[in-house]
Amino acid sequence: MEPTERLSIYLKAEYNKDDDEAPVRRSRDCSVPQVIAGSDGALRAQFAPPGHPAWAQTFFDPCDPWKTEISEGDFFLKREMINLTGEISWEVADGYNITSVTGYVDGDVDQLQDAHGTPENVLFQAGTQTADIFTEEVRIDNHGTGNRFRWLAGAMYLTDDHDWFSENQFFQNGAAGRPDTRDTKFTTTSTDSIGIFGELSYDVTEKLNLTFGARWARDEKDGTIVHTAFGFGGPIAQIQGCNFNPPFQFTCGNAANPVGFSTPVVVTDSWEDLMMKATAEYRLNDEHMFYAQFSQGYKAGGFQVEPPTSEAATVPFDEETSNNYELGWRGSFGNRARLSVTAFWLDYNDLQLLQFRDTAQGFFQIITNAGSARTLGVEVEGTFLITPNLRLEIGGALQDPELTADVDITGDGVPDATDGFRLDNAPRWTTTIAAEYNFDLDDGSVLTLRGDYRGRGNAWDDIINRELTQVGDSSKPMRMRPSAHIFGSRLTWESADTNWLASLWVQNLFEEEEILNIGPPQPNTVDRPTMFGRPRTWGGNVTYRF
Repeated sequence: MEPTERLSIYLKAEYNKDDDEAPVRRSRDCSVPQVIAGSDGALRAQFAPPGHPAWAQTFFDPCDPWKTEISEGDFFLKREMINLTGEISWEVADGYNITSVTGYVDGDVDQLQDAHGTPENVLFQAGTQTADIFTEEVRIDNHGTGNRFRWLAGAMYLTDDHDWFSENQFFQNGAAGRPDTRDTKFTTTSTDSIGIFGELSYDVTEKLNLTFGARWARDEKDGTIVHTAFGFGGPIAQIQGCNFNPPFQFTCGNAANPVGFSTPVVVTDSWEDLMMKATAEYRLNDEHMFYAQFSQGYKAGGFQVEPPTSEAATVPFDEETSNNYELGWRGSFGNRARLSVTAFWLDYNDLQLLQFRDTAQGFFQIITNAGSARTLGVEVEGTFLITPNLRLEIGGALQDPELTADVDITGDGVPDATDGFRLDNAPRWTTTIAAEYNFDLDDGSVLTLRGDYRGRGNAWDDIINRELTQVGDSSKPMRMRPSAHIFGSRLTWESADTNWLASLWVQNLFEEEEILNIGPPQPNTVDRPTMFGRPRTWGGNVTYRF
């Protein structure tokens, strides 16, 4: 709404609530048993890893990536979120604007899932999360004056209160003849962030513009961590106070007196950085522009979320910084085509690396600063109006992301030979293509048919264990996620007054078996638990604009 010619106000409120089935992991290869009965000696000799329990029955996953047999139980995933946004823009004088952007998010997640996907009670994961986030940004600029010299200045504030409860539940109801085993974590985190930023821009000539910017950011985090466990010692051997020593000691603690640390460990730390940005733009004419840009990035440090000991809980990881260099061209060809090409080089310093590894504090999921890494590549984006009713959109990237330092990935304190390793979850190529055709109907409404494609190359799931091969197939790396090719389609009707929208859509039209995640090793199952993307999924939407 616009109360005056100089004042505009935008308000938005969103409420979302989901009550869904919990995601399920399963075996990657249906020809390999996921759990093996204690009486099945031949399969145990062929496939069972050390410490594999004597399950009541042998189980092979169905040869369908979206079907498995899970334990009996009430598994669920419930999410609820309130999102409020407000923006006020006030032209205090001709061409001078003050803008305030305010945001608030209140979110809750509650879940219980079968983490391995077998009829045996291998591992259930329960968890709840609550988050309250408030942000405020205020900026002032003279961009509306049309001056050759333009400036912007502003500040932001963020506060984020986050509570997280997580519990791994092993061997429920006496599965595999082992006692009920729990691994429970509870953390609270309060984050306060502030930022001050500014930008100066000058038109040196009608064609050449130079822009310089700076941003200072500071993040302070305070929190508490509790981690306790009890039951069979195998899955919780790394927890503080667990003396798992078969055949002499098989269990650790009990529900009344668990191992670990029940007295909250209090953690606090802060990180800050000054980031710079410089851009030069040269407009060859009204349709073509070349640019060069240097920018810096910053990602705050933090604390471990699953520390097995009170000592590990107090060990923070530092901030991550980056330097980004870009050269690019953006062009248009009348009203028929827009195209951009960007070459980039991105240097990371103190890269934050998440991995499962042995440490002096035990085996657990740890975030460390891995040293340096770099990514170089090229991106292309384009939109083409083939006919007045047919539009084509393309996008793609080629990149070469790799570590440029040796990193300790085994936990022995000695850097391993990782210089040149491709970064995890970083495919060498990505592509998106979409085409849509508008059918103009007699009543003034429009029917739009859209088809789209999303593809990516293969990607490592982790930085460690790259020498391991899949169970049952020594020619394929265990931690490699294969390339994926996903097609979709959408049919949309828009009313003549543009107030009504109705859509029918389908995702993963040809049911590509995309692997999203490969779990850590487990002595309770043969193959690593794997999560696949959604199968063919269809649905519809109806929207009314007020």
